[in-house]
Amino acid sequence: MLNKFEGVGEEQMETYISKKKSFSIIFSNKDYVYLSLINVLQGLLSAIIVPVFPLWVMNEVHVSVSHVFYLLSVIGLGNAVINTFVGSLSDKLGKRKLFFELSMCLSIIRNVLYAFFPYITVIIIASWITQLSASGITFAILDDKIKANGDENHSGIINSIIRGAISVGFILGPWVGTMLISIMSYRTFFILYAMCYLLLLLLIRYLIHDSTKITPKKEVIKNKKKESIRIRSVYLTVGVIIFTVLIYAGIQSINPLLTLYVNERYETWVIGALLGFSVVFEIPFFIIVGKMVDKIGTERTLYIGIISEILYFALLSISTNIYVLFALQILGAFHTVILFISVMIYIQSLFEGKTAFSTSMFFSILMVTGTLSNGLIGLVLHSGYSKVFLLFAFCSLGGLTILLALSSYKRKQSSYLNSSRD
Repeated sequence: MLNKFEGVGEEQMETYISKKKSFSIIFSNKDYVYLSLINVLQGLLSAIIVPVFPLWVMNEVHVSVSHVFYLLSVIGLGNAVINTFVGSLSDKLGKRKLFFELSMCLSIIRNVLYAFFPYITVIIIASWITQLSASGITFAILDDKIKANGDENHSGIINSIIRGAISVGFILGPWVGTMLISIMSYRTFFILYAMCYLLLLLLIRYLIHDSTKITPKKEVIKNKKKESIRIRSVYLTVGVIIFTVLIYAGIQSINPLLTLYVNERYETWVIGALLGFSVVFEIPFFIIVGKMVDKIGTERTLYIGIISEILYFALLSISTNIYVLFALQILGAFHTVILFISVMIYIQSLFEGKTAFSTSMFFSILMVTGTLSNGLIGLVLHSGYSKVFLLFAFCSLGGLTILLALSSYKRKQSSYLNSSRD
């Protein structure tokens, strides 16, 4: 029997094997499977609360639409610093799972407080002291698993597929949330919601295990000393922060914004249908984007994502037809997937050896962004929803401009390092 690789070069054969492995790598490793399962459940729980929280604040806490966004912005103030500190501590201790479990415990406490004390002061304080992000720890654990398994060449597709597992939960989550509050009180909802986090805590306890802490090789340490010139640059760090804030300004607030936008014009069930519709497309997009990152690189993928985001918000600002609104969610899903995966990998690459810190910093920037964008919405919303969508289009354009500057800066630094070696 003829060998199917007969006459095929070594490079082509390695490419074939690499592609085949990238498709099956998730399902052949129980660590990746368990993390995918946990992400599905985390996504489901996160999606359930998306339409419920703003409606609960309006109906039970009795605040106006604009003040909903002011409240959301205040809630995010104390979370960013805490999560960055926790990520740094996790890098030092190597105990990712411990902080993961702590995040679930705090989520249980927060929802019990919401159930019995629906007051603005309690909501703010409870959110500040319990909103420990599990996402940064999840992807830090994933990065450890990738390195432990020697799967660095497939980092893009692995991150994409496991991040895509969160979107699976978002397909039904908004619909489930709106359905539950239509058949039960908000208090009963939050008690049930807390019990779901208890179940998730038990699954994490028995399915997720910390990898052995990886000690960098001497060569990597030497390279890190040379690379520290670029990593520690104030201009680069500030540029990355501003860049992330600008391109995530719209993404961080789009779900509550669409919830209230649709609630003024259509029946409640449309909210869940619209939010779930975009997530259906996120799942195949995660596979596509993972391949894009591995093949054309993070930077080029970012350009595609930002241009798509500009188009999304610009078209959203001039569209009133419900069918067009649904169609635009496909474009929204595309740019959201690209930016989530690409920016996270980009920041991780800048802080090599500090995975939990860099990943937690990424999610902390998202929290700060949510705070700023919700505050902006509160200021601009009186002029109409179209003005808010247009504002986010200009923010994305600003992010594209900064990325061009960052790209130029990185090329200069790379040339400088290469000349120094020579």
